Amino acid sequence: MRRYALLTLSLLWLCAFSQSEPRTFIPSSPVKDGRGLRSYRESDIFAALPELRGGKKLSECSNSIMSGATELVFLSDIGNNEVTIKSVRCTPVDKGLSCGAVRRMRNYFLESPERSFSLENLTFARARPIVEAYRAGGVAGEMPEWFGASRPDVVSITALPDGSYRMRFGNVYCTGCSSAFNVRLETSGTEVRLLYVGDPEGVCF
Repeated sequence: MRRYALLTLSLLWLCAFSQSEPRTFIPSSPVKDGRGLRSYRESDIFAALPELRGGKKLSECSNSIMSGATELVFLSDIGNNEVTIKSVRCTPVDKGLSCGAVRRMRNYFLESPERSFSLENLTFARARPIVEAYRAGGVAGEMPEWFGASRPDVVSITALPDGSYRMRFGNVYCTGCSSAFNVRLETSGTEVRLLYVGDPEGVCF
């Protein structure tokens, strides 16, 4: 219960913070997407937010449960296992979106920048075997039932003081759910695996 209370407070704080930011208007396109939802032309997005110009759109996701909150994500400066993620969070208004400031983040990837992740307190060289072990065999141990048998993409890894790692998965804007828990990397001979060690967190909208 405490974990969900903290998540609720975090979301309320994010809403209040976003409302205090300077806002930028992006008009919606007269043509809706395949699901009948609003869509937004890149020319209008770049005109309103020139910081995104030249980037490749990765995603444009809205969550109806979150009152239509929308996140636009672009890729830029793609290098060797590194990519800059530029994102902006918006709320729907009459005939368009009201958006906050563009955020920049350096991410890392194995094969494709479309499946990048952020790192905290560790290098890419140290994170690589963690991601490879996850993609190859998932996570061993008594996982939370709500995580199920799915294997969502890793979105962030944080190295913890005790030698374990906190991994986060999913995105509330695109998939509707975000989850996280701690793991430990174990090596036995040539076998490398991730072991679940607890502190689960999950939220869906």
